Amino acid sequence: RKYNESHDEILQRVASAESRLLQVVSEKASCLADCMDQEGRFQVLSDELESLLKHLEDLREWCPQHGCRVRREAAVTSIWRRVSRLR
Repeated sequence: RKYNESHDEILQRVASAESRLLQVVSEKASCLADCMDQEGRFQVLSDELESLLKHLEDLREWCPQHGCRVRREAAVTSIWRRVSRLR
């Protein structure tokens, strides 16, 4: 159960990060202040992705039995790909 909750939370956080990244990328910086603001938001997203990667590593370790682990590995790998594309 805890795995499913963590999995769902990570999926929500990835979707949120994807959305925010698209928003920041689509904005045109017209002055130094805008560029610095945009850089700060990129840094926040980068930090969040590092946190997500740590949570993904934790999910990989939760299930030592082979059958359980295979299903979870597939789910975590799918999320991992999404996070990697954001980086």
